[in-house]
Amino acid sequence: MKKSLIALAALATVATAAQAQSSVTIYGIIDVGMVRASGLTGDLSATTMTAPLATNRFGFRGSEDLGGGLKANFNLESGFNADTGAQSANTPLFNRQAWVGLERGDLGQIQLGRTTRLDFDALINGDAFGAANFGGVHGGGVTKAILGTDISSTDADATRAINSVKASTARFGGLSAALQYGFGEVAGDSKPNRFEAYSLDYVNGKLRVTYAGARQYHATTTAKLFSNNVLTASYDFGVAKAFAGYGVREVPGYTLDVKAKYVGVSVPVTSKVTLLGQVAKVDNFAAAGGTANADADSYSGGVLYAFSPRTTGYVLVAQINNDPSGTLNIRNGGTAGTGLDHKAVAVGVRHSF
Repeated sequence: MKKSLIALAALATVATAAQAQSSVTIYGIIDVGMVRASGLTGDLSATTMTAPLATNRFGFRGSEDLGGGLKANFNLESGFNADTGAQSANTPLFNRQAWVGLERGDLGQIQLGRTTRLDFDALINGDAFGAANFGGVHGGGVTKAILGTDISSTDADATRAINSVKASTARFGGLSAALQYGFGEVAGDSKPNRFEAYSLDYVNGKLRVTYAGARQYHATTTAKLFSNNVLTASYDFGVAKAFAGYGVREVPGYTLDVKAKYVGVSVPVTSKVTLLGQVAKVDNFAAAGGTANADADSYSGGVLYAFSPRTTGYVLVAQINNDPSGTLNIRNGGTAGTGLDHKAVAVGVRHSF
């Protein structure tokens, strides 16, 4: 009996150690805000309930220690609409991320599946609003103008690549390099429908500089659908963090390249209050693309109040001034009418778990 108890205790110890080598985390964000917008199609105004500060999501991520410094990682993440409880429109279940991969700290990592695009990652590195759906780079229309909507993804702003391999190195002297390839999966020809991207990311103390380039090919031919290049930077001065970025989107058949440049700032006024501000200029963007007299100026501001490390209240304001042919809109502020000035204000609460 005593030997049996000892053996049972030993097995329990081994099982506990095995469990300690792997972990799974359930996480998510619930963000709901009221948005009042004007300058919509038909020069109308509307009040809506949406997710201004962050896309609602829930996910599962985990890691297993494989020994020798090697780990297996995975991430499954799904978006949803908190105002209605419905799954995000026109998206698969795990529309945000769905990948599995291997990582070794001194070498780098590889991810296989549905992953964020490297050019999107670069744009957000220069965003004072941190990929908010209202204002900033992502919510203010810059990602829509530079990344566009393409066939490699079901996202409205094409921020992710499907059927992809995404590999990045560890940092050497502050520099990390990454490559991404999305398989076209067209029978008989590997060139159509494929997506390619590459990036360099440099971090040195409070400075970060990121460059990325990407190409997408047509669904059924070897013709290039678009290419873009993005360069962003940020620097933390302590009293404020400054951001800047520049992007160019080239599309065969467009008369003009679509271009964007922006600067922003994040100011921690107190331990609870943070101020945000960003200005962007987008050239030649319209529904048809590459159109003259389709420039737009975007202005965004915000106040964040941290009730706790996980709960934030906010007030955001944004305005986009479109040229006569311009159609740039605030992402969660509705669809702007052609050539109209588009204005919106958002008030809401974001909770992370």
